[in-house]
Amino acid sequence: MNCVSPAEYKQHEKQFAPLVRVSNTFKLQVETDHALRDFSKASKQDLSVVIRHALHEYLERRGISPTQPLGVH
Repeated sequence: MNCVSPAEYKQHEKQFAPLVRVSNTFKLQVETDHALRDFSKASKQDLSVVIRHALHEYLERRGISPTQPLGVH
């Protein structure tokens, strides 16, 4: 999967990746929070989609498949 924008990622998610609640709280530095919220507004996507997209890219860049259990490649 190579989604460039949060909007593309959201469409991919709707088709292939059901969501589960991981945590009721998610703490960030104030500056990071502001940056994510600004990007979310600019891309016209929900903040949760932006965070999930960023996490997905982070794992892929480190050679970890975000869609499979650890140890399975």
